Amino acid sequence: MGPLRRGSPWAWRHLYWGAVYPRRLARDVSNVAAAIRATGPSHAFVVLNAVEVPVVASALLEQVRIPYSTMEWDLLDGTIEALDLAAPLERRELARVAALRAGAASRGVASEGMVNYYRSTWSLDSIVLRQTATRASGNGRLNGTNNGQVIIAVCGNVYAPAEFRALLAALDRLGWSIAGRPVVVRVIGKIAVDVGPLPAGVSVSGWVSYEESLALLADASVGYCPYWFDADHAALVATSFPSKFISYLTCGVPVFYHGPATGTPAAFLARYPAGVGCHSLDPAVVADALVQFAGSPDRLDAARRAAIRAVDEELSADTLRRRIASLLPE
Repeated sequence: MGPLRRGSPWAWRHLYWGAVYPRRLARDVSNVAAAIRATGPSHAFVVLNAVEVPVVASALLEQVRIPYSTMEWDLLDGTIEALDLAAPLERRELARVAALRAGAASRGVASEGMVNYYRSTWSLDSIVLRQTATRASGNGRLNGTNNGQVIIAVCGNVYAPAEFRALLAALDRLGWSIAGRPVVVRVIGKIAVDVGPLPAGVSVSGWVSYEESLALLADASVGYCPYWFDADHAALVATSFPSKFISYLTCGVPVFYHGPATGTPAAFLARYPAGVGCHSLDPAVVADALVQFAGSPDRLDAARRAAIRAVDEELSADTLRRRIASLLPE
């Protein structure tokens, strides 16, 4: 099947989802279900983080027959639609994930925006389960004065090229200087090729471990968190929660959120003002927001204090334990 996969990816996807994967699954499900039953669980937890999960989980739960909870970080519907399957196959896979959500005893989601989406779209209740964070060494100190520079860190891959280009254009307008200090942009991860040529002020680390990423964030002045402005990403922006945001909070780095006002980071900052939001692609607007925020020691210090409070309250292990306990049966 290698030649088919290389020569016609579209045809391969349909053969895989229509015949190959179901056959493989049927071969294995009975053995796995028997192993699950042998452990005697009373509840299952289904993490909806890949398009294969609903297929596997549905088949297993049909045999095991125990209550279950779901967890969804990013709405799986968009990932299924991106497979570009023929309409009948796409409808089947969307119906499968919808049935899993509806049949769950309880549901965990990534953000308050996703709670609202579940309720308004499917009339389903859910509760926010966030990744936990622990204050990194140095969290809350006066960061961002390394060699007199303003360091704008981007933790993780740059996945929003138009927004990042607007940031670079804003820095061009400012002459790569804020409050008399030179600006550098430190990308802790990879950068999409469609961003285009990078100015000398941008460094790109490539992939690093989580621990290394926190070390590279330690002296950052601001953590840049872009989200898409285009309509195609509207549902994702309103429901998902970026992991880079949590990395910034962990290190006490003030957040510069660059995306729509409807985005989940904007809602989080309204509750915990650990940064500011800039809701425009206009480089002049972005430049002004950067100067007002990154050029103000008082605003940066206030944001760091709010980041500490967010880590201690919203992102603590105790908070997550309480919320998971509320998902499980009495």
